[in-house]
Amino acid sequence: MVETAVETASTQVTIKEFLALPESSRLIELVEGEIIMTPPPVDAHQKIAGDIFFWLRQNVTGGTFRFAPTGVYLDDENFVEPDLFWVGAESARCRLIENKYWRGAPGLIVEILSPPTARQDRGVKFDLYERHGVREYWIVDPEAAFLEVYALSTCSKLTSRSKRLRLLEKRSQPPHPRPLSTGGEGSQIARDGPKVSLSMHGEGDLGG
Repeated sequence: MVETAVETASTQVTIKEFLALPESSRLIELVEGEIIMTPPPVDAHQKIAGDIFFWLRQNVTGGTFRFAPTGVYLDDENFVEPDLFWVGAESARCRLIENKYWRGAPGLIVEILSPPTARQDRGVKFDLYERHGVREYWIVDPEAAFLEVYALSTCSKLTSRSKRLRLLEKRSQPPHPRPLSTGGEGSQIARDGPKVSLSMHGEGDLGG
């Protein structure tokens, strides 16, 4: 895999200037007032995104899922394009604006690590999502084949809620995931997006 570095603009821009930028084949985000440009994802990245989307659609009832390059406006200095995010059906915290982008914190954000983005996804974006109250943040590490799950605690900190969960590997057939149960903390998705969780704890295959 060819490693291409993330490019960061050297000057601060306003959200108005950012939203006026022309369309590009690259992923362009505004993070802490700076423009971040990332090369297009490789095929393996997109396959993992598709597999996770498939699993979530089989297990989550209601709400809206979106892929990058769908934008999320968090504040006037931060406009991100997560690999995948989910908004609860009745969430008042994240709304579609003029059919262009979503404004506010989604209930779930998934970021798939790559050489150009790993440091950002584990660092500044982790802090950003925590600060804005994203209920659950999943970090997917394709090289290690693990998914890390972080949930917002009562003290508004994203904390690891379980051991890392092994990703699906080398399956010729789609997974047959177990439905999320409707009872018990950490086993359901509330309608307003406070918790998004896998149906098992500890280490195991995503999808059962």
